[in-house]
Amino acid sequence: LLALCLGDIIFAGTDTTALTTTWLLAILSNYPDVQRKIQAEIDDFVAKNGRLPLYSDRESFPYLAATQKEGLRLRSITEFGVPHEASEDINLRGYHVPKNAILIGSLDAMHTDPLRYANPEKFIPERFLGYPESMSTLASGSIKKRDQYNFGWGR
Repeated sequence: LLALCLGDIIFAGTDTTALTTTWLLAILSNYPDVQRKIQAEIDDFVAKNGRLPLYSDRESFPYLAATQKEGLRLRSITEFGVPHEASEDINLRGYHVPKNAILIGSLDAMHTDPLRYANPEKFIPERFLGYPESMSTLASGSIKKRDQYNFGWGR
């Protein structure tokens, strides 16, 4: 049983990474200009430092990070986020949400909201150049400052 559970955990971690990578490669195949910008970032780093980049150098690659964020925004791994429970009665935009109600958010709706993202149906990595913080840092912060919602949409 332990092996089965561990297998599920490992598969869940590798499967989501594989899907994310596959989607990003599929998207990038249609955007050679984005590929060139990423390549230029890498080439500039190698020319300046005389070595290949390491994970610890990730802050030197803002366009690559923006491309990753945009790929996750445009093609979320799952349709819905983790369900949440209302901790109190609230009224939201004319709707009553009773205490203990289960709330399920649509990541697709959040990621294609034209009030949050201009031209949400288009792949535009530049929209994330103003978010230098890591995805995990932003996912733990204010919902209004999040770059995308794959790692959470509320508390």
